[in-house]
Amino acid sequence: MIVIFTGMKLSRRTVRVLVIAAVAIAVLLFVLPAVQSMVTPMPDMVDEMVRESKEKPPVEGTVHQDLVYKRDVIRRHRLDIYEPVGVEPDGTQPLVVFFHGGSWLHGDKVTIRIIDRFLRRMREEGYFVASVNYTTSFYRGLGGPVENAREAVRWLGEEASRFGYDPHKLGLYGVSSGGHLALMAGSTMEEQGFSFSFLFAESSPTDLVAMKEGDAFEHSGVFRVFPERRLEQLSPINYVDADLPPVLLFHGEQDQTVHVSQSTRYAEALEDAGGSVELALYPDGDHAFLNLSDEVWYGQETRALQYFREQFSR
Repeated sequence: MIVIFTGMKLSRRTVRVLVIAAVAIAVLLFVLPAVQSMVTPMPDMVDEMVRESKEKPPVEGTVHQDLVYKRDVIRRHRLDIYEPVGVEPDGTQPLVVFFHGGSWLHGDKVTIRIIDRFLRRMREEGYFVASVNYTTSFYRGLGGPVENAREAVRWLGEEASRFGYDPHKLGLYGVSSGGHLALMAGSTMEEQGFSFSFLFAESSPTDLVAMKEGDAFEHSGVFRVFPERRLEQLSPINYVDADLPPVLLFHGEQDQTVHVSQSTRYAEALEDAGGSVELALYPDGDHAFLNLSDEVWYGQETRALQYFREQFSR
């Protein structure tokens, strides 16, 4: 017999079974990311955006890269912080937290450099910008990215004095699945003492039950593996109320990935609840506006920056 520290006696056979089970679990956790990449390969568009972002020249100014905000069983979750350009941080500068797109499973924080002009313009306004890697393994489902987003915001709040931004001037910004995370984090962290100046979501899911029923077009079948109750818990539309931070929504009416009604219904629900929301629709816009001209993108940036200024000054 073998006596372990708890005082419980185990046979050698039982110990062998436990050791084998522990090794099997460890191996499974180690190979899960590889299995995920085979079962749900990165979409070509997202893969191309990641490659293009990594090939861009370094951005100007100070950038803190690969900061670990969370450790879990199989990986470390990281974010980057871009300091303002032309401004010496003194603790009064706002922070914009960016969540990339990629269907919750794919993408990378480096893709913020695809919108390099908008990133530069935010920094020239005197804003810090954090870009978060929230992407998680599929064994955790949609709840994993949501919790990672909250953990990133919590970490950024705790580290404000280290980098020199104001933890009370936080804006959350995301594209596609990243916009869903911005809305979820901004809607559910008030009880933890967080307040946000604004939430900004582009082409983003807000009602996952409706996504399951067809609002995600050919991708709707993916949502059928999740219980409806779970989808309700992870749908920002179910958290609207008058106390929600001001919300800015951009959506293309020709979006073939996330139906435009995801934004229009959310805006209507928030208005009905007494909240503050602005919705900008783009008649020719497809998902994430990748089909639109640089002139339109510049106009979107300008409109968003004006909104940021108004909300940060309140």
